[in-house]
Amino acid sequence: MLITSRPWQAGMLLATVLLSTSLTAQQETTGTPVSPQNAYISDKLITYLYSGPGRDFRIIGSIAAGEEIKLVAEDSTSEYWQLTDSKGRTGWILKQYVSLTPVFGGEAGDLQQQLQQQQTLVAQLQQEKEQLQQQLNETDAAVQQAEKATATAQQTIALLTEQLQEKPAAFWQDKMVLGSILGFAGLLFGLVVPSLIPGRRRKERWM
Repeated sequence: MLITSRPWQAGMLLATVLLSTSLTAQQETTGTPVSPQNAYISDKLITYLYSGPGRDFRIIGSIAAGEEIKLVAEDSTSEYWQLTDSKGRTGWILKQYVSLTPVFGGEAGDLQQQLQQQQTLVAQLQQEKEQLQQQLNETDAAVQQAEKATATAQQTIALLTEQLQEKPAAFWQDKMVLGSILGFAGLLFGLVVPSLIPGRRRKERWM
């Protein structure tokens, strides 16, 4: 009877040990709840996520630097946070790898977007600059053409003014014009003077 009871006692002892280990592991992995808050993985390249608060627990994944996480609990006996990552996984991570403020990795997307926006703005400004430079070149060409046209017009005006000033003198110095005027004056004198003389004689006769 004593021999048959030993296996039963051994089984009970093994079950008790397993149950105690399970309860201990459960207590270790529960942690002290905290108010959920957003946090970020620090600038370590890759951080492993454990199933419990220690390196002895199973690795359930990894989290990249800068990724946003949500803290849900902390372990009072170790330096581990319990968190939920962007993929919905819940696990434990060393506190030294957690930052409560955004780090470069977390801001990389925003910085990249800002960089693209600035590059787009620079490209637009460069295009506007080229358009304005082209308009300026066209304006300069038009101004130069206007200056040339103005100079040509001024030269033409000066030449016409000079010709106009010389025209009366040349007109009176022309022999044909002068001869025609003298001939016309002689003809007029020849017609007017004889008509005046007979009139005086008639008046003398009647008196």
